[in-house]
Amino acid sequence: MTSVSTTRRSKFWLYAGLVFVFFVCLWVGWRDFDPMIPQSEVREMIRSNIRRVIQILVQFVIPGAILVFFAKEGLAKIRSRSSQPGSDA
Repeated sequence: MTSVSTTRRSKFWLYAGLVFVFFVCLWVGWRDFDPMIPQSEVREMIRSNIRRVIQILVQFVIPGAILVFFAKEGLAKIRSRSSQPGSDA
């Protein structure tokens, strides 16, 4: 019985904490929101965000993914050589 009530209490505090964090995030994220932004500024922000995402992809994500792919392939090749019967590794 005690472990069930402890679990319920811990879940309650988990849910209460998550609800609190949720509302804090909403407050922090939306407190400076201005719905009267000119449309030209909104378009420029969208364009700059798209450029930023593409730049991050090209500079970091794609080369990183390629390096990870080749590293995994190299490790697989090394493992297959060492696990082949008759290899003296």
